[in-house]
Amino acid sequence: MKRKPDHYTEQARKEGFPARSVYKFDELQHRFGLVRRGDRVLDIGASPGSWTLRLLEITGKEGRVVALDRKELPELSRAGNTAVCLLADITEPEQYSMLNEYAPFDTIVSDAAPNTSGHRTLDTARSAVIVESSLALTETMLRPGGNAAFKLFQGGDEQSILATAR
Repeated sequence: MKRKPDHYTEQARKEGFPARSVYKFDELQHRFGLVRRGDRVLDIGASPGSWTLRLLEITGKEGRVVALDRKELPELSRAGNTAVCLLADITEPEQYSMLNEYAPFDTIVSDAAPNTSGHRTLDTARSAVIVESSLALTETMLRPGGNAAFKLFQGGDEQSILATAR
């Protein structure tokens, strides 16, 4: 039997967002002020597009949001010409060159998550690979003094990844 969507899922859909994760981004933005009008932002693992749509609202027509994902993002059709959707896998460094024309970025964010298996150790390790790949990308694509925020599953080697990020 299908579960009824929760309050936040329903609210996100009413507001035109494909997923409730938009509110997670709103919390980050409120707390850390990651993004400003006119910024160039890279959204890694952008599907289904909620973060990208919110980023477009914040950056405005003066900014640029590049959404990177392995899947198409049909939600971005309403976004206009300030959104660029690139099909790529963040864990494949040979694909990074497609970002060169848009870099440097003021902010790089990622809400990417691996397909979960139900095995915490495996899922955490897969999440770490995504974050490590994202961190490697920031070394060449993030402007000095820029902001970065990535989702990382807890339960493994996250402390060493956090130390690297700092």
